[in-house]
Amino acid sequence: MAYKVNDPISGENQGGVRLPDLGLTSGSARTVCRGEYGLGWHDAWVKGGLPDALRGDFRAWWEAYLRTVLERDLPQYGVRADPLFLRRLLTMLAHLHGGLLNASQLGSSLGVSHHAVQRYLDVLEQVFLIRRLAPYFRNVGKRLTRSPKVYLRDTGLLHHLLNISNAEELFNPVPRR
Repeated sequence: MAYKVNDPISGENQGGVRLPDLGLTSGSARTVCRGEYGLGWHDAWVKGGLPDALRGDFRAWWEAYLRTVLERDLPQYGVRADPLFLRRLLTMLAHLHGGLLNASQLGSSLGVSHHAVQRYLDVLEQVFLIRRLAPYFRNVGKRLTRSPKVYLRDTGLLHHLLNISNAEELFNPVPRR
């Protein structure tokens, strides 16, 4: 069974995209923490929201998922981009998670123009890896000139890209020198 995907923040239908039914219900978080997977909510948060990532080594699963998306799926959609470049872009976006997006700064760090970064961000947003949240101001002119915030859509992907393997590393980060 498949269902139409609506954007939960804006309520917009994403072009009639149909995804498979994963069998998740409103009680799925409770099921993950107590039931089939036997995880506490901290571990479920670190591993992410996809059922296969919860079953075993989530780092290996996310690595395989990223490789599949970047090396197989995106070229099938007609996106001509180096998978290593997109991986570096995603890692940089993970470090910006929840922060203001500056495409010019990302572009200069990656050695491409800000227009190229915007195109790749559009692609990553269309395949539901990231979410750009536009600023809200009553003044429409300010909305157009202010920077959006960027979020990775799954916490498991975020933690994988940030090399966080467990809740202890998440809550007690090692200070960097």
